[in-house]
Amino acid sequence: MSAHKVGFWLLALAVLACLGPGCDYPSDSAISGHVTDSVTSAPIDSVKVYASSIVGMPGSMWTEPLLRDITDADGRFFFWTSGDGVYIVEVRKEGYCEPLPQMLKGGGELNFVLVADGAP
Repeated sequence: MSAHKVGFWLLALAVLACLGPGCDYPSDSAISGHVTDSVTSAPIDSVKVYASSIVGMPGSMWTEPLLRDITDADGRFFFWTSGDGVYIVEVRKEGYCEPLPQMLKGGGELNFVLVADGAP
């Protein structure tokens, strides 16, 4: 086996070892959050969560879809990121009005409060 292939496999094993529990990641290399109901404050499960990266230079910018998740029973979602860049996060759930997207740099914690369709 060539030295190049050995180096590749050693790097791959190191990355896989660090993906497991107990590996500490900086908080700015992840996007996490919580989605709740505006009236009851209860967590909402099965919300579709999308993260896009802003790409380009001022005057010529666009978003590039990157990540998708669905909230769990506690209304939580989670994405690993590179820790660089600016991300736009959107949430969607049938039966609820779509809230404004939230933007953050690098990573961090976001909270969305959804209003049911037809709610005052």
